[in-house]
Amino acid sequence: MPTGDTIAQLLVSRFPELVGRVRSDGSPPRRPSSNYPSAVLSDTQIAGPILGLVQYRQVEETLIDVAQQIVELQRRQNWRAVVQS
Repeated sequence: MPTGDTIAQLLVSRFPELVGRVRSDGSPPRRPSSNYPSAVLSDTQIAGPILGLVQYRQVEETLIDVAQQIVELQRRQNWRAVVQS
């Protein structure tokens, strides 16, 4: 999983309109809790056959798709506010 800083840089590079809203100057480092291991790994082999997955999506592709949906939703909400005023 990419760090917060890596995600911020990806979002700002793909969505320049988010420059003032996404902090890309370095997130504080994560400190793992002493109760949990530093990396949590999941075995996803069984998910493929059950869910019919042929291939998992790249993290970057998923993040860009989610960000695009959020940006589009916010544009719609802003448009609605302009129309209602």
